[in-house]
Amino acid sequence: REGGIWKIRAPVDAFVHLAYLIGRTDLERFEAGAIEVFSEYDPSLDLPEDERPFAAMRKKQLRHSQWLREGLATTLLLIAVLHEEAGLTLRGSTPQRFVEQLIDALPGLKRDYRLLASLRNELPLLMEAAPRPLLLALEQMLEGDGSAIQPIFREGGLLSPSSPHTGLLWALEMLVWDPQYLPWVALILAKLARVDPGGKLQNRPINSLREIFLPWHPGTNATLVERMAALDHLIAGEPNVGWDLLVKLFPEHHDVAAACAHGVVVGGHGVVALEARHHRPQPLPLALDRLVHPPPQLLLGRR
Repeated sequence: REGGIWKIRAPVDAFVHLAYLIGRTDLERFEAGAIEVFSEYDPSLDLPEDERPFAAMRKKQLRHSQWLREGLATTLLLIAVLHEEAGLTLRGSTPQRFVEQLIDALPGLKRDYRLLASLRNELPLLMEAAPRPLLLALEQMLEGDGSAIQPIFREGGLLSPSSPHTGLLWALEMLVWDPQYLPWVALILAKLARVDPGGKLQNRPINSLREIFLPWHPGTNATLVERMAALDHLIAGEPNVGWDLLVKLFPEHHDVAAACAHGVVVGGHGVVALEARHHRPQPLPLALDRLVHPPPQLLLGRR
């Protein structure tokens, strides 16, 4: 208990042992409540960037508490991933399908960036619970020039910058740990990188891609073969972003997250880069310089 708020200490254990008692009526009531809460747009998004830090003073806040929003998102995740362990069943459907349909039913999900921006704190949980409807919504908003989602990169903040797009990036980065989603998510991140206007924050789609595909510190459980296939898929869909990413993946003499580089992986990226050179011929000298003059630790085989 914190103040007047009661919270379950072990929600996973509680769900596993009690979820079999949940009936259709309970889920219908839960669905109605979750849709009402998650359909709300954050009114602070309509304020100018320099006024967003004062949103609370102007009562431009979400009506429902972060406690409730996080609790609903956590419950959706538990229903989606632990229904078998808990013995939760639905006649004529599945708990996973129930969660996917609930997320897909959120008004404006596929056309209004403000809904995703309003869900920024819950997106990592919701993305793990129901990735398909969220990824499809992102694909639709990224069609054409991506103008439908570009405003999500707007930055605000008084002393330090902030932007709702960071929650989206964290959700996508979380999902790529599952290899089956790597090609899909990587291409979506590349499309986001194409429409990203840039800003003060270091949390950018192109940087997320670099962290995911970094040869010596990959941010995915995908194998080397799977990562190379995902890179090919990304380059085919977004060649300009793909080239920029390949250049960022080349080793440098000093790197922020440098540990040890595996030569076979670096060599693989070199082959992909040379095959992709016709998409971006101008930066090729930079790429060749990285390959011809690698860091000394690569030549020694270790740092």
